[in-house]
Parts: sequence; C-alpha cells; structure tokens
Amino acid sequence: LASFRAKRDEVVHEVWRAKSRHWDNIITGVEDTLRHLEMVCTIVAATRRKLAKRKRMTRSGGGIVLGVPALIAAWSLYGSTSQGISASRWAGSTANLVIGTATYFGFAGLASWFLREANREFETLQIANLDQFFAEEYEKFMVHTQDEDTMMRWGAMKPKVANIIRAAGTVSWLPQIQKWETERLKECLEVDVPYLRQLALVIRTSGPGESHNGR
Repeated sequence: LASFRAKRDEVVHEVWRAKSRHWDNIITGVEDTLRHLEMVCTIVAATRRKLAKRKRMTRSGGGIVLGVPALIAAWSLYGSTSQGISASRWAGSTANLVIGTATYFGFAGLASWFLREANREFETLQIANLDQFFAEEYEKFMVHTQDEDTMMRWGAMKPKVANIIRAAGTVSWLPQIQKWETERLKECLEVDVPYLRQLALVIRTSGPGESHNGR
C-alpha cells in the first residue's frame, strides 16, 4: 500500500508538472515560429535586394546601349532637316529612316528579350545557391562557432524559401519586406519571448504548486 501511495503521488506530481509546463511549451512553439518567420523574411529580402540591384544594372546598361544610337540618329536627322534637302533626297531619307527605325526597334526588342532571359537565368542560379545568402546574412552567428540550432533551422527553412520564390514566379513579385519588419521580429525574440518565459516561471512556481499543496 505504501508503494502504491508513493507511485500515486509520483503520478499526481507529474500531472501537475505537465500543467505547469503547458505555457512553456506554448512559448517554445511561438519562439520557433518567430525564428522560422524571421529567417524566411531575412533570406527572401536579401534575395530580392540582390535581384533588384541586378535588374537595375541591366536596365541601365541596356538603356545606354539602346539610347546612345537613338540620340546619334536623331541628332543626325535634325542636322539634315535644318540644312534643307530636296524632295528626292527627302524621299530617300524617309525610306532610310523607316528602315532604320524598324531595324532599331527590332534590335531593341531582341535586346530586351535577351536581358529578361539573362535576369531569369541569374535568378534561377541565385535560388539554387540560397546557402550563399544564409552565410552572408547570418555570418555573425558563424564567425566564432557553428550554431547548430541556426544550421538545423536553415536546413528546414531552405526548401520552404525556395518553394515560396518558385510559387511567386519571380522574387520581384513577392511583397517587399521592410527592414523594420525583420527588426520587429528580432525584438520579439530578444525581449518579448524572455519576458513570457519569466511569466511562465512565475506561474509554474506559484499557481500549480499551491493547487497541489491544497489538494
């Protein structure tokens, strides 16, 4: 009977411990979710920034390549018309102008298609190399030691990040994530979560213990 009573007390104690750990488990789940969300937002934002920079560079380069010949042609045409030309020469110049314009727009369309394909290929390569963005964004965690929790979390989040980008078609179509949004997530992890754990500790050391003693 004494053994049964001791076992019963042990079971009751474990039941009360399970109740007291309930809030700890909830807080741990919230913390894991916040850390996953923070990592996804950080990597997606870094990828979006790099691809946006690449597109700006290609558009600027394409604008220069296509804009300079157009300006030269316009300047030449303006010089010819300002000097005055005969009707026969004007007809010949008009025909040349039409041919040149059609050729220019055809070349511009081909160049635009090439730049879009180059950007699409660049984006595909970046998605395949997400580890590079992780290493750059979380370098401070990996300088002195390999944070196993962060590495394991990235191993779980990497496929999700890739799927999010592929589902959007292109990372440019994803909503832009502002820096203050990721900073807010980090603040929740560094300030709010520890505070919640302190509250859970108070509940665990006071409420269930008092109920158990009263029982």
